[in-house]
Amino acid sequence: VPEGTPLYDQVLSTNGDGTKTGKTFSLESDPWLNDHAIAKTPYVAGVMGLELFVETAAKRLGKAPSALADVHFALPIKLLRQKPVTVRTVVGDDPQGGSQPEMRIESDFISPQGIKLGAPRTHFTARVSDAPVSGDVEARAKAFVKTLKSDKPVVPASAVYEAYFHGPRFQVLAGLLAAGDTELVGLYRTPPAPLWDKGGRALMFQPMLIEAAFQTCGFRDLNTRKKMTLPDSIESVRVYDAGTPPKELLVYAHWRGAVDAGDGGDRSLYDACVLGRDGKVWATLTGYRMIAVS
Repeated sequence: VPEGTPLYDQVLSTNGDGTKTGKTFSLESDPWLNDHAIAKTPYVAGVMGLELFVETAAKRLGKAPSALADVHFALPIKLLRQKPVTVRTVVGDDPQGGSQPEMRIESDFISPQGIKLGAPRTHFTARVSDAPVSGDVEARAKAFVKTLKSDKPVVPASAVYEAYFHGPRFQVLAGLLAAGDTELVGLYRTPPAPLWDKGGRALMFQPMLIEAAFQTCGFRDLNTRKKMTLPDSIESVRVYDAGTPPKELLVYAHWRGAVDAGDGGDRSLYDACVLGRDGKVWATLTGYRMIAVS
């Protein structure tokens, strides 16, 4: 487990109603929010929600989980008028009595007069997973990257970030090495600017590698369907190594088709795998759904 300052600011509770941590996101404490903004409104990246889940679960379980399941990005966490927002990450018990506790990230609605109104709003939900991994996506990724003819991107980074809203700290792709209809390979490269100018955090769940997977999948929707899509849910996301990754990795994405959830939302379904040229797998996503922005 990385040593140092966690992403959360404080531990609020470790008693019977669950382990709770608190985090206030602000442009001052989290300068990367400037590079994850839509129409000048900063949005907390979904991958930072995953990080809060894993860090808080580690506090409850005594070790960092390697996987999360049933992740749902229900309500964005955004800094309205660029003002700070405070969230709580709650890790409860496993309803089945096992080691897969349910988790949520929530916030209170505070009026301009400073009064808390209504029940907490739930932003993201997930549970810790200890299910065995299916190696299908990893085997597919390893086989596909062996077919790559060149290290030269077929889509340059400039084309990716002309379409995306991500600023320099979140520009994790140095382009795409393959951009087919159902299979893509992004080239992850450590962004030139760190997430934090000072006082960096010790992260447990490789948020920038998962972000590279999100962006590689999303490029297929942009390129093929001409739709901007954002994270909706993930059946399973697993990190194999929490250490410092190489400066470059490959990001394989496989489009599994369109999904009708019965609510009118326009979703696409992906698997993804982040791996080195040596075949070492760093992270895997299965059943990753993206929803079109209307």
